[in-house]
Amino acid sequence: MGTPQRKNTNSDAFPAAFQHVCIPKAVVAQAAKRPDAVAVASGARALTYHELDCRASRLARHLRSLGVGTDVLVGLCLPRSLDMAACALGILKSGGAYVPMDPASPSDRLAYMLEDAQARVLVTNSSLAQRVPHAKCRIVDIDSPELAEGPDHLPRMDMLPGDLAYVI
Repeated sequence: MGTPQRKNTNSDAFPAAFQHVCIPKAVVAQAAKRPDAVAVASGARALTYHELDCRASRLARHLRSLGVGTDVLVGLCLPRSLDMAACALGILKSGGAYVPMDPASPSDRLAYMLEDAQARVLVTNSSLAQRVPHAKCRIVDIDSPELAEGPDHLPRMDMLPGDLAYVI
């Protein structure tokens, strides 16, 4: 019999300097150090760290006003895009955990996912909001002027590495 192999854990996958850093805090730190550096790109479009942080903070502030906080599940139904990246970060910055939902899924599948996850809020855009059945959760339309005009800074919130980030 050989020696049992130890399974790779999350803490083994990252250098020690990053083991206790939450993603939202890392993005905020980069936005402070290198605000004009590209954070995410999709095709010819890109967001700088400053733009990504501001978009995410506006959504996070709105989500908090709806009661999203630590470990609250939030449905995220958007195609892979810069918006999806900013919204996932915004959900994390609110303290919530996102439930990724493929907008190409049938409506009844999306409804089941929301119900099964007991998501309190669904983040989507105006064109997809009509496809997603209105379950027992609030719909946040990322295209709404209310969201675009909100403050782009957040009050401090303690996030811990053990907090939920996403649920599949």
